[in-house]
Amino acid sequence: MFVRHQLDDGRVLLVESFGRPIVYLDNWALNDIALDAFRRDRFVSTMKARKGTLRLSVSNLVELMKQADRQQISAILDMIDSIDAGFINTNFMDVITRENGILRGEVHENPSQEIGLIRDYLFAQNWPESWTMSDVIRTVLDNSSGDQMKESWDQFAGRMEKFLSRVRFDPKDMSQSKERAKATRKKGKRYERPTRELFQLAFNFVLQNEKMQMNSNEWHDFFHSIVPVSYCDLVLLDKRWATFISQTGLEFPDVAFVFDKKAIDEFFKSLVELVF
Repeated sequence: MFVRHQLDDGRVLLVESFGRPIVYLDNWALNDIALDAFRRDRFVSTMKARKGTLRLSVSNLVELMKQADRQQISAILDMIDSIDAGFINTNFMDVITRENGILRGEVHENPSQEIGLIRDYLFAQNWPESWTMSDVIRTVLDNSSGDQMKESWDQFAGRMEKFLSRVRFDPKDMSQSKERAKATRKKGKRYERPTRELFQLAFNFVLQNEKMQMNSNEWHDFFHSIVPVSYCDLVLLDKRWATFISQTGLEFPDVAFVFDKKAIDEFFKSLVELVF
């Protein structure tokens, strides 16, 4: 939920709060729920009843840019408008930097917030009294092809592939990575949310699974498995990353309950029954 405050100096302050359960849907899950009438109605009615929050990522927007079926896009946006929704910053380095600032005594809002897109939209529209998330998303879709974002992801994936190829053939690096993962599990979380620990464990997971091929799409999923799992209550991910989370030793409430496609019925059950 967003609340606008008019400051004495004329500036406008936009404040976001999160009703629970806080939910994050991987791209397949957003489509599977929004485009299936039964699942959509069940999701919307439960989220409304519980006053939950759906958090969306830039990755979700990139996938929407790729969709050619305008009716499907409209169905997804209609579902988003039916519930409380906001954005989440899946760039774990940004989030960890903010967490470090809080540990040093700096004042920050929720480190996972991605409020810039909304603030930019409202500023461009001269701060309208009423607006919807679909207004913001449609503006992004209409003014970006996603090619630049895709190119950036592809370049990142290329750099990481070279890095993985080098490290995986170095027994010393592989051993050190394994030892760091053990130390991470032993020490526990440094900040109240285990974002940095999830990143360290996820990277070790990729390194140690030497046959795992990490193309651009897989790196998207890598990002899904860190900040959303650290800052949300319920998350739907691909099976590979749901399996990874189950192996970290981290449990709710330190991390989200994570479900894969086969466990979507369990997700809906938890959506109704989860107690905070």
